[in-house]
Amino acid sequence: MTGAVLASGASGQSVPDRQRELAAAKTQAARAQRQALLLEERAGTESDAATQVQAQAAAVAARIQAIEAEIVEAQARVALIEKMREGLR
Repeated sequence: MTGAVLASGASGQSVPDRQRELAAAKTQAARAQRQALLLEERAGTESDAATQVQAQAAAVAARIQAIEAEIVEAQARVALIEKMREGLR
């Protein structure tokens, strides 16, 4: 599931479909957040400077992935709200 897919919106999807997308996006965002935290902790425990820099780089990359996952989650939430609004019209 990508942000582009969510942003383009498959208008034929039902509210339960959108709810499942949101739940999956939330799960992915939480997983990415945990991974980033673990890598940040690891970077803090490295004693070798080169290894610490590599661990910090991995932690930054994981933090970026976590932020991207949060964006996908937000897009899924917007898509769900839009779909729910369609049902009210």
